[in-house]
Amino acid sequence: MYTATQAIGVKKGVNQKWQVMDISTIHIKDIYDQYRKVFLTLEVDSPAMIVYLDMDAIRPGFSTYDDTIEQMLIDLGTTNLPTITTLPVINTRSAKYMDAFRAGYSVKPYSALYAENVQMSDRVDVLLTRQTPVIDYNTFFNTTLVSVNGFYHRTDTNGTTGIVVYNATKSLRISNQNQIGLLTFNGMCNIQTHSITNGMIRPLDTGIDLSNGFYIDTGLDLTNKSVLFVIGGYMHNVSSLLIKTGDNTFKLDFPNYPVFDRFYEMRNHLDVSSFDLSESSNNPDQIAVEELLTDDNIKALMTMSQSFIVVLDCPEIYTERNYVRKTGFPGCYIAYTDPKYPLVTGLGRHNEYWYKREDGQYALTVYDNTVSNRIYNTVDPYFQNSIGSSELPTDPVYLSGAYLLMIARDI
Repeated sequence: MYTATQAIGVKKGVNQKWQVMDISTIHIKDIYDQYRKVFLTLEVDSPAMIVYLDMDAIRPGFSTYDDTIEQMLIDLGTTNLPTITTLPVINTRSAKYMDAFRAGYSVKPYSALYAENVQMSDRVDVLLTRQTPVIDYNTFFNTTLVSVNGFYHRTDTNGTTGIVVYNATKSLRISNQNQIGLLTFNGMCNIQTHSITNGMIRPLDTGIDLSNGFYIDTGLDLTNKSVLFVIGGYMHNVSSLLIKTGDNTFKLDFPNYPVFDRFYEMRNHLDVSSFDLSESSNNPDQIAVEELLTDDNIKALMTMSQSFIVVLDCPEIYTERNYVRKTGFPGCYIAYTDPKYPLVTGLGRHNEYWYKREDGQYALTVYDNTVSNRIYNTVDPYFQNSIGSSELPTDPVYLSGAYLLMIARDI
């Protein structure tokens, strides 16, 4: 006969952590309704031993059983269960952030096609190298994402020369800033990045504009994998905005995507020349709302070099937000825990930062944590003919709140 001593499980839905469950009152059918995976720890009377039960192994016979685990085991009596002898270990591992310069990397303009054999003006990429301590560039490529002024860019390597960051120099020239951050999943899992192509983007139905939302058919084998999306340099995990609807298909709820605010922020940092927008000679920042929301321009957003799919080699991940305190001064925050995760500010940029421990807390500095108060946000911009970058004259910007984003796995 079996006696249950403990259960660990993870609930259904996104962003869920493994946890020890209270099994005293929960009914079996509720376990199957509410949890994605559950393991029981069982004591066996004879011979005395500890075994484990994956609840999926008995799902066919007990998915509607309306009583507790204790009562189920009493009903089973001496019936043998398909137990196992090992239990998955909850071992939390998370992605870590570091500033590239602080981590000892050298950064120089580079061309992925012609290396340094072209004029400086034609070097649109960046080459990251580090001599001490020695870095395995293949390991870096398979575990690390690179941000440039808060926007993620794709990378590549030949294993020896260094890490090429595509279009990074172009982005640095547009913004006149040279902040570079590293988000490493080393110790957590390997990653792969994949381009988003026009062929992956499918409207919700025939004749429906992409501005109403659309599907992304990745065509990737995502068995036992997790996924992050980078859209225009901004990172997204699977959530209410980005829903998984099939084995390798996702739905982007585009009406809730902050396309107007992000477009104006992006154009100050990234090359947005792939967007087909008319320009007014009187006000170059004025754009037609209808033009920005065309299918072609939405596809331009989704297929720019800073838009891609990140596939993580682990079956499930979750995120946690650790909020930091605003100081009232531009570019400065206070953290009360070790700042080892990416700092998310404003409209979702992962802002590069330096930190220093002072008086038992951490002072974080960033180059820009202001967010514009656009005049068009005083009304619904979707109902305007055109919008511009003008800010409220009495309150043009505000200092953004921020949080450290932990991306982690338990098993």
